[in-house]
Amino acid sequence: MRQHNVGAPVITAQRPARQAGAFHGLDRHVPWVRYKLTKELQLLDRHAASAPGQVLLDVGAGWGDYLPHFVDRGFTTIALDIDRANLFRVLSVKPAGYPLHLASADAHNLPLRDDTIDVAFMGEVLEHVVSPQEALKETYRVLRPGGRIFVDVPWWHELGHPWAAVALRCLQTYRATGTPPLLFRLLFRTHDGKTSLRGYAKPVFRALQHHPSLRGISPERFVESYLQGDPTADYHRHFFFPGEWCRLMQGAGFRIEVVTGAWLAPSLLNRWEPSNRLFAALERRLGDGSLSRFAQILIIEGRKPL
Repeated sequence: MRQHNVGAPVITAQRPARQAGAFHGLDRHVPWVRYKLTKELQLLDRHAASAPGQVLLDVGAGWGDYLPHFVDRGFTTIALDIDRANLFRVLSVKPAGYPLHLASADAHNLPLRDDTIDVAFMGEVLEHVVSPQEALKETYRVLRPGGRIFVDVPWWHELGHPWAAVALRCLQTYRATGTPPLLFRLLFRTHDGKTSLRGYAKPVFRALQHHPSLRGISPERFVESYLQGDPTADYHRHFFFPGEWCRLMQGAGFRIEVVTGAWLAPSLLNRWEPSNRLFAALERRLGDGSLSRFAQILIIEGRKPL
């Protein structure tokens, strides 16, 4: 069993003193973060309000949007990310003396002792990792009994782009079984470990690449990278339905406490801010059951049993 010191930062650099305003500027207030962050902070304040000495772990901190809110609530915060560029960006605006520690780490292998974390966040992480179940088991390991985990993953935000959801389900099956599904064989051919598009499929993919989310992506390179399981590759690897995400968390040992969602504006309208504001008013009126069915982002709160 690994035994590591909690909170020992491994990302350090000499830098001038920074102002708190620059640190709070890490929160970009972009829609896909703003609405889920609001909901998750409400759950955090309701169920896991900070007490002196409590430690919060942000697995896959990314840009760092959440970090100012954790520090403001009094948590000693540990931010982990596999991409050191993300951590150096946070470090460049972190004021001296803030209770925030940064470390480069893989979600499947956390550099922390067992039962040392009070609260864990995994925001937009599990759809990226090689094995969501193993990443969840690692977070379960480091949480104290009674500790809470907050997870968010794309839901209608992914399902609203059906080619993405179908493609991810197809590749998940291929990687899990080693046998390419029929849909994959219809679009691709494989030979000596190399993947290539079939001739009649090339116009289809050229048309799809006009969509902003697919622009510049090589289908062959994406498939090969996915099947090889490169942990540093930054793309969505998994699409699961809400019940499947809950079962993955339960399989890691968590008890599910809340299943909800955030950001109701449909995919075709959510780049338009008046639409976001209109649907945000509706979102405030809906219960967790409705939000978990129709929101762009799925949010799950779990707890490690005592």
